[in-house]
Amino acid sequence: MTIPAIYYIPHQDDETLSMAIDIIKHVGAGREVICVLYTSGRGSVAQKVINGELSSGYWGGTHNPDLEGYARLNDAAFTEARNNEFRSALGQLGVKPENIHICPLDLEGTFNKDSVKQLMLEYMAMYPVSGHKTMSYHDGSISHAWAGQALNELYNEGKTLDARFFIARADWAKSLPGVIYTATDDQKKKIQKAARVYEAWNPVAGAFAVGYHSVPAQFQEMLVNPQNKIHKPNE
Repeated sequence: MTIPAIYYIPHQDDETLSMAIDIIKHVGAGREVICVLYTSGRGSVAQKVINGELSSGYWGGTHNPDLEGYARLNDAAFTEARNNEFRSALGQLGVKPENIHICPLDLEGTFNKDSVKQLMLEYMAMYPVSGHKTMSYHDGSISHAWAGQALNELYNEGKTLDARFFIARADWAKSLPGVIYTATDDQKKKIQKAARVYEAWNPVAGAFAVGYHSVPAQFQEMLVNPQNKIHKPNE
């Protein structure tokens, strides 16, 4: 029996932008890879861009849903579009559909470091021997950093012996700890396919390229140089 590797992912695209090499590596090693999305992904500027409320440098102008033939996305529809991208991208990375868990804490009362920590404790109880991975507590995004803080606390409390933290692409310019892993040619192909999911624009089919409308520069940088930066607890 293999030891599960559990990834706690803040937003739909963080798995591809910051964790993809590690996910592919663990899938290839035969480990059970479980990906837990812990927010709805709402509040992104991409929703306003897609709804034609803001212009987009990536798109090269302003969308007009009426002319382009799609209904403006309310919060629920926007979350559904993002979740569809998330599931499809993880499929390209090799994760089984049944191991993709959607647990939006921001829709279920208080959302903070403690609520993320409680979610992690639930998974640690379900999988007593397992590895746990999330974004770094050094992260500039508070919803990312909460998970890093929570997992680091759990490691220091002895709740897990295996914890790792990913540096977000947006923070790579900062002087932060970590070891850099570069994708192999085979891994690059899988990452490219996952990125294409986030670039797919076909509103009739429910594809709205949310990832690329949100952080196109991060996708472009990652595809030019596909790498993960990972650090250990208390670094």
